[in-house]
Amino acid sequence: IYDRVGIIGDATSTGWDSDTAMMRNAEFDPHNWYLHDVELGNGELKFRANDAWDVSWGSTTSYSGVGELGGPNIPVTSGVYDIWFNDLTGEYQLIPQD
Repeated sequence: IYDRVGIIGDATSTGWDSDTAMMRNAEFDPHNWYLHDVELGNGELKFRANDAWDVSWGSTTSYSGVGELGGPNIPVTSGVYDIWFNDLTGEYQLIPQD
């Protein structure tokens, strides 16, 4: 179980400089992380653990997929999203909200 999981990338408001921390759904499953109503720009992002590059997940598919450890950047189209990520399976969903 990771202490922290976040998103990072040029699609986020902080770019590749720092993570946007995700919330843990500890009551349901400590491996599920989420963010609600996150504004993203056109670009790419990755999920990563503990603000470090030794554990990161990525994929080539937008909106949903299974992130691979050390995988490629996830392509993003600008919009507002609810984001879900499971650090055990690598599954993710970026659900458009607008």
